[in-house]
Amino acid sequence: MALPIEQAKPSNTNKARLPPKRGQIKVKIISSFVKLVVGVASRVRRGLSRHRKVATREAQAPMAPMQPEK
Repeated sequence: MALPIEQAKPSNTNKARLPPKRGQIKVKIISSFVKLVVGVASRVRRGLSRHRKVATREAQAPMAPMQPEK
């Protein structure tokens, strides 16, 4: 009693992967680079604005008069 042997058939024979159209890879690389640069620049800008706020608070804070030493 031999079991029938099934032949291996690829499940996605109709779905052949084609290479990307011309220039798509360059567009993906450049767009990801632009997103990276924008993200870094926004973080730097947020850090500078926080630094400026702290500096202006310190500059605007009333200074206590110095008491002469005895």
